[in-house]
Amino acid sequence: MALTALSSWFLAQATIQDLGVVRFFAEVSVMLLLPAIGGVAAATACHNEAGLPLPDPARARVARFLWAIGWTAAATAAAEVGQLADAPTDPAATVRNMLIYTGIALLAVSSGFSHMAWLPVLGYTVVCMMFGFPPNEPRYYWWAPVMEADATLEQLAAAGSWYGLALAGYVFRGGSARIGPVGGGLPAHIRSAP
Repeated sequence: MALTALSSWFLAQATIQDLGVVRFFAEVSVMLLLPAIGGVAAATACHNEAGLPLPDPARARVARFLWAIGWTAAATAAAEVGQLADAPTDPAATVRNMLIYTGIALLAVSSGFSHMAWLPVLGYTVVCMMFGFPPNEPRYYWWAPVMEADATLEQLAAAGSWYGLALAGYVFRGGSARIGPVGGGLPAHIRSAP
């Protein structure tokens, strides 16, 4: 979160025109990309380090819900620090992007791949940067809103819905879920021990 806040403050006015040899459709504000870092950090903070099959009463789900909301709010506040330095982007666009990126990363965490939560976020961002706009038209496709400097009410509603679905998956599946064999991939002689 500190990295996101400091970057937001010092890079509030910065834009990116190209990534290596790839030139973008239009300049993209760094303020639109910082929620990717904050969203991955917030989702990764929701990972259950113990990885144990703990009891899952209703109060544990409420605690997971509040924990994820708290980290998302902290990441959003960190990304919005640049608004104090007169960032040219709409504050709602930063919120929209944080909801989208945190939702993507929460899916990885709730699937048991918190160590890879950055990968789908990075992949989505690169695809939006490279293919998110029609040729010779000054707009982005509907599926690439993270590149737009202004947020519409529809985009905020869609981002909030996406985040809500990912949050529900995290809350009801649990922060330590694993995809794969029963026992989290433990050898059979350990799983069957009394």
